Amino acid sequence: KNDSLSFLKCLLCCPVLQGFGMTESGGGVCCSWPGDMTTSSDCGNIVQSCEMRLISVPDMGYRVTDPYHGRIEENGKVIVEGSPCYGRGELVYRGYNRTPGYFRRPDLTKESIDSDGWFHTGDVALISTEYKLQIIDRIKNILKLSQGEYVAIENLENYYQASLYIDQIFVYGDSFQSCLVAIIVPDESTAKQWAISHNITDFSLNTLCTSKEFKQFIISELENIAKQKKLNGIERLRNIYLESVPFSVDDGTLTPTMKLRRNDLKKKYQSIIEGLYKSMINTNTNTGK
Repeated sequence: KNDSLSFLKCLLCCPVLQGFGMTESGGGVCCSWPGDMTTSSDCGNIVQSCEMRLISVPDMGYRVTDPYHGRIEENGKVIVEGSPCYGRGELVYRGYNRTPGYFRRPDLTKESIDSDGWFHTGDVALISTEYKLQIIDRIKNILKLSQGEYVAIENLENYYQASLYIDQIFVYGDSFQSCLVAIIVPDESTAKQWAISHNITDFSLNTLCTSKEFKQFIISELENIAKQKKLNGIERLRNIYLESVPFSVDDGTLTPTMKLRRNDLKKKYQSIIEGLYKSMINTNTNTGK
């Protein structure tokens, strides 16, 4: 985040470098320069041991020919100008620091490294006008809903988790459903403050997660975020379940790097997810929709 990097530079009074790398690259792919005080949201320039390029992701609206990032147009008029760039797309790289493959997993190796030796990171990036790399999205966590629309669920989770009342969120959808639902772990401290402000004496998270009033409040929070981010209809959550027990490495729902294990979360909450969709069908039937 821009403000975090600026804060560290001011606090420590020393160069703070920002870069991009992964286990498969054996270190960095890009890195900012020590004397570069302009670096904020970007990851600097490519290192000498490898080369990189972008590949268009048309399903998500990213193309290597894109001249702007963040531009918003309505009825042919530019509402938000956005930032100029030299293309957007999936970041791929190759070079001496690229892994030869995954140990005893030829299937994963074939999936990640193409015939020309490019490693597909699954990260969507742009090239700034200073020829620096900036990560803007992910493509490995996109799904297609029943109407054929693609949704970047990891991106949505980042948006919704910006709420002070949400600690963890797992957004779910599949090709048999036309909308998204979510499992949400509320933030315990802010949930307690909300309970006190509403004269609720039992403010344990377990109790609040069963409160219809608190659930409706969380739904309103999600709606406000959706409006602020100008999310379209399919990107809005149509039903949620409040979970009092956080996702963790111990229960197998998080990786050691604290990323969601989506398949395991789906298995754990399968019956609840089915209930969320079923309750929407019943509601629409009762209201004649």
